[in-house]
Amino acid sequence: MSSCPTPIALCRFAAALLVAGTAVAHAQSGLVARSGSPDEGIKPEASFSERIDPWSRWTLRLHADPALGNAAAARADVDVRFLTERLDGHQLQAGAAMSLSPTAADQVVQAWQPFEGDAPSLFVKDSWRWSSQVSLSAGARLVNMAAGAAYHQRLSLAWQPLSDWTLRLTDGALRMVSPPAEGLRVQRFQGVELQTEQSAGIVKVEAKLASQLVNEVTQPQVLHAASVTLSAPIDDHWTVGGDSLITSQGNLMRFKLSGTMANDKAKLSLVVPRRTQGRPVDPALNGGLPLVDAADSLGWRTQLEVRF
Repeated sequence: MSSCPTPIALCRFAAALLVAGTAVAHAQSGLVARSGSPDEGIKPEASFSERIDPWSRWTLRLHADPALGNAAAARADVDVRFLTERLDGHQLQAGAAMSLSPTAADQVVQAWQPFEGDAPSLFVKDSWRWSSQVSLSAGARLVNMAAGAAYHQRLSLAWQPLSDWTLRLTDGALRMVSPPAEGLRVQRFQGVELQTEQSAGIVKVEAKLASQLVNEVTQPQVLHAASVTLSAPIDDHWTVGGDSLITSQGNLMRFKLSGTMANDKAKLSLVVPRRTQGRPVDPALNGGLPLVDAADSLGWRTQLEVRF
């Protein structure tokens, strides 16, 4: 196995990608800067999207994690996918996520995680809308983990009785395929989620309730979560908001100020999280539950996105 690229090489590689993005149609890149840890720094990312015809397009995403101060953890990855809506009511996508660096020894994939993760994989996903109220999403992928190859499947049924209410049922499984698992190593989960979006004047409110059963044969867990997100515009360019999250793993509150600059070509965000419980909120248990960002453990952070 080849040695991992140095952080400096990764930074130069990603910088070249960002410069190249100016010459590609519909290109978007982002630089994320976080505070609170000496090992965190700029994480370059470039994404490109090109429409093939009125029904199909391809996307390419390249990103790097220099992992400053820890050359062994430095990574560079690429994600390419094809999406088409040629079939009536279907949105079919297929692709591959590839790593330009050796697979990290601590890289873990869980049955409840979405397919959009950075783990190297081959995947296919079909979203089928039966009507304006009912939709079904099914996907499968062969994913490479530090322990070997695993087969990951997900099934999600959504019912939208009203335009601002959604009920979603989710089922998933993850099993090792190479090397063959010893004993029962199938991880399964079933989840239910209720979500609504409402407006009260200029204030937008999003509420979510979620519950899921995670079963690893010997250690089944029932996880619950509730969240409320508020946002309101300050003017034509700036928005202020916050969210409160209560889960089985802990509680969290976040404040966010975001705005656009340079004729909407740049977006700047400031996020200030505050835990209201001593236990950390586990960022791995996101599937079907309100999103928890791993960077919340770093204290306040800023994010700058630039669109070419």
